[in-house]
Amino acid sequence: MQVILQENEKILLEFKPKPSMAWYLLLSRAWHVLLLLVVLAVMTSFSPPGSVDAAGNVSFEPLLHHYGMVILVLLVIIGYFWFRQVIRSYDYVITNQRAILRYGFLSLNKRIIPYSQVNDVNLSASFFERMFGLGSVYIDCLGTVFSAVGFNRNRAANNTTRLEGLALEECEQVLQAISKELSNRR
Repeated sequence: MQVILQENEKILLEFKPKPSMAWYLLLSRAWHVLLLLVVLAVMTSFSPPGSVDAAGNVSFEPLLHHYGMVILVLLVIIGYFWFRQVIRSYDYVITNQRAILRYGFLSLNKRIIPYSQVNDVNLSASFFERMFGLGSVYIDCLGTVFSAVGFNRNRAANNTTRLEGLALEECEQVLQAISKELSNRR
């Protein structure tokens, strides 16, 4: 990602999520779809082959019976490549003044977090993330709340940004770099 640096700003770290994040996203975010597909594939694999009934109606059970597992495998492969394309659009840049995140496959999202707004930074790696050698860094910022009736200046909200899909070593580097910059500012 090309970043326009501010005066006296230096890039400290620059990362992209690991390719194993595609499997992690597929299994963690689309598990309910995969479970439904597995149940359908198993049900159709053990159902008796269909045929034309007395009224002349054609049953689609033979198609599902023979191709259910093939369809399941194809959908898993398509899902993997979809998520892989999604994570290729992620970029994380850590400078001495701010954190910059760019992500989005069909639409572009860019988030710039100046360290002056950061309250806390922490590392988290769930059991499922650790299975893939991944972790996440959470950057907490003090933000404002937009309520249904309008802008509410009297209430603070916790605004958290997640840098996900990084190797645990990279998470440690990001955590240390941001923590160091935060301690230099206080």
